[in-house]
Amino acid sequence: MSIFLAKNEDYFGFYDDRLGSVPPGAIEINETVYAQLLTANTCGATLSVRDNVPVALNWDGTEIDLTSVTASSNYHKPLNQHAVLKAQAMSALAAIQSQAPMIVAMGENFGEKTKAYVKALNAIIDGTDTISSELPVKPEKLTD
Repeated sequence: MSIFLAKNEDYFGFYDDRLGSVPPGAIEINETVYAQLLTANTCGATLSVRDNVPVALNWDGTEIDLTSVTASSNYHKPLNQHAVLKAQAMSALAAIQSQAPMIVAMGENFGEKTKAYVKALNAIIDGTDTISSELPVKPEKLTD
């Protein structure tokens, strides 16, 4: 059995000569390199070939040291943390807004803690708060 890495149209893939034909130009790899490349690819790396040597590339195109690859490695492009926090803030604000009619119907008002919470959420959403890395703590009761 031999395992190969070859480009098939726009991407690289693995080929096993026991399962079918191997594309022209394929590079034979041993089981250790296969396992490393497969793990890296599963963790978000892009497979490629440089100087006729199979490599795994991080999201930014830097070559990955295959001996450092583990099942918990992460080679995906990092999320825009502010965009994630903004989405969370929008969801939290929507939850508060959905409860506002009941507060008013019961003749109550938002408390000072809730007002501060809503202001903090709005600051994350509109981009004036660029420092926070997590949502503010939600008051236990909206009337607080």
